[in-house]
Amino acid sequence: MKKKLLFLFSIAIAAILMSFATAQKSSKPEKAQTTEENGFSIPDNVKSVLDRSCLNCHGIDGKGKAKIKWNYEKMPSYSKSKLISKLSKIEDKINNAKMPPPRFLKKHPDNRLSQEEKETLTNWASGLATDLSK
Repeated sequence: MKKKLLFLFSIAIAAILMSFATAQKSSKPEKAQTTEENGFSIPDNVKSVLDRSCLNCHGIDGKGKAKIKWNYEKMPSYSKSKLISKLSKIEDKINNAKMPPPRFLKKHPDNRLSQEEKETLTNWASGLATDLSK
């Protein structure tokens, strides 16, 4: 009889502890979605172009007077509509030769985008925007 009571008591304590642990878990804020969960990803070839030619101004530590800052860590947490908007702006600015701006390139000619780099960025931006909008 004592063994049965001890066994039931152990099960009751375990159940209480499990419910307490579950309640604490659910009260913690969820982490931002990873890039794979919301469909946002940056291939290495795109990231290298962004790092070399864009982040001098647009990076979180950028020294330029960019209106829009680029933060790799925050991008996956953006809503799909915000990501699509940013990607569309990238494509538009590059296709219209507004980025990097000619005035900036006079002082920093190494940041000039080659035709291949422009295509890499615009193909990535338009393809990802299309995928996210599905």
